[in-house]
Amino acid sequence: MCAVETREEVVAFGGDRGGGGKTTSPYMTLTGIQNVTKCPDQRVTPITLLLGDGIGPEVISVAKNILNLAGSLEGIEFKFKEMPIGGAALDLTEVPLPEETLTTAQQSDVVPLGAIGG
Repeated sequence: MCAVETREEVVAFGGDRGGGGKTTSPYMTLTGIQNVTKCPDQRVTPITLLLGDGIGPEVISVAKNILNLAGSLEGIEFKFKEMPIGGAALDLTEVPLPEETLTTAQQSDVVPLGAIGG
């Protein structure tokens, strides 16, 4: 059974401020309400990150951060595994797509691919 947690965030937009840093006008605040679902029995989502080479590792790093943020907001847990592909894999294993990378990717729900070619 999942539980829903409600978070409320109030952001002030200037105007006259009373004590405690709150605005005195209801028109000067923005309230964001966010429902976050927490499922203790929810499974972990496996993700294989194919970093690649060149700018690929940087791009995948940002994508991983975004997925972690989105997952935390929705109560989803991701399990990441980084695997080599492309020029980086050639340097490590002498083949551009190692069998271990392919097998791991096939067992994942999501496989983001960074830039390859170097």
